[in-house]
Amino acid sequence: MKLYAIRRPMGWKTPEDLAEAAATSARVGDNEMSSDIRWIRSYVVIEANGTLGTICIYEASSAEKIREHAERAG
Repeated sequence: MKLYAIRRPMGWKTPEDLAEAAATSARVGDNEMSSDIRWIRSYVVIEANGTLGTICIYEASSAEKIREHAERAG
């Protein structure tokens, strides 16, 4: 497993939007891809335009699995 930092700028307008996305991401990672990806932690960033962004730290078997997780999680 390799360590990855993923920056998602301006992804969400409200904390509720972010919480919903986090729940979906956790479900996909824990239930569908647990042998390939593991979430470590996330940092929430308030962007200059007021939206919320994140910096997420993951362990994953490859960069392709990080991309696959993002696609599955929407």
